[in-house]
Amino acid sequence: MTQMRFIILILAILIYFIALPNETSAYIPAYTTYGGIGNKFRIEFTLGLTGAKRDIRIEPVGVIVIGIDGLRQDVLYPDKMDGKDFENVNEGNYYIDASTLTGLGQILKGNPVDSTTQQYLMLPEVTAIFPSITLASWASIFTGKQPNETGILGNEFFDRLGNNMITFSDGAFPMMSMLDRYPLNPKDTSGIGAPDLTLSGNVKTIYESIKAINPELKSVVVLHNYSKGADKWLYSESLIDKLRLWWNAKVLHDEADVARLMDSSSADDSVNYLESELLGAEGQRNDKPFPILFAIYFPGLDHWAHDLGMDTYTQFFTGDTDKAVEKVVKALKDAGEFDNKLFIITADHGMTEMAEKVVDPDTGQLVDALAECKLDLDMKDKSKQL
Repeated sequence: MTQMRFIILILAILIYFIALPNETSAYIPAYTTYGGIGNKFRIEFTLGLTGAKRDIRIEPVGVIVIGIDGLRQDVLYPDKMDGKDFENVNEGNYYIDASTLTGLGQILKGNPVDSTTQQYLMLPEVTAIFPSITLASWASIFTGKQPNETGILGNEFFDRLGNNMITFSDGAFPMMSMLDRYPLNPKDTSGIGAPDLTLSGNVKTIYESIKAINPELKSVVVLHNYSKGADKWLYSESLIDKLRLWWNAKVLHDEADVARLMDSSSADDSVNYLESELLGAEGQRNDKPFPILFAIYFPGLDHWAHDLGMDTYTQFFTGDTDKAVEKVVKALKDAGEFDNKLFIITADHGMTEMAEKVVDPDTGQLVDALAECKLDLDMKDKSKQL
């Protein structure tokens, strides 16, 4: 299954639940078109019994996409299920029993090796696009198109037609260059950044597709690289945290703290939104509908692995990424917005161990792998040859 089929799956789920209320039109003469208030669907009559309201329990309403950058498939997929091998799952040393996780374990209910007990579906045949690089992969996931259609080939790439390099100053992480994001509405923190602006004009994000179905439906994006068409793009850390991130990344090169701040920022922004938008002064659920699509991005794991290696990869995942997910799960439950949700857990690519030394085929000597792999391109001189 390709990422295109994956995005079609999301759209099919959304369309089903968007259309669901209209199926009752033969029984109810006039009503609001969208519910999603806690575990209930609210119907407000506008004809005859003007102002009368009725709450009907309905599940699920809304989709939550948890995007974990750099999450290997075999972290959550066992080698075998129901006694059969997962043919497409690598057998590494990274597997974690989902039932032991305090965050994702509340979503992935059931025995990971016995499908009859699971309250979720695993899709082992889903593969990343090529190239499986962060900005290219997420573009395909949230548009359903291949890189040749999205126009996003990687975090940076050479444009032969324009004879120049296309690069994003924030790399894969939008929080690293806040000035590159442009407000959609000056009254909130929504915005689109350089990757969004570079997307081909012929493709639509899932958020734009939702608006095309029903302009009243809301979608919210937390920290993600792509948010075009969404109603809100959330990143509201304090100035101190922003300065701390910049100082640690650019001056101290303390990548461990940067990675932790990335995931904790996503969790905190999600929690702040849920509490401020959906709960009243007394902590009770208000009447604001939950977004039809709520997409949360956790980039810390990828950042950690790139800079600190794979030896502590699973420790970061369990100790930081999953703890961040746990915060969000608690806030959803406090708002009555957990049991009635469809969760999709996905990633842009995996990670793999890389040797620090490689054998030079010409000399037979061990050389530094990083230095050997670096490309030294003088774009000014090269452009004359193209």
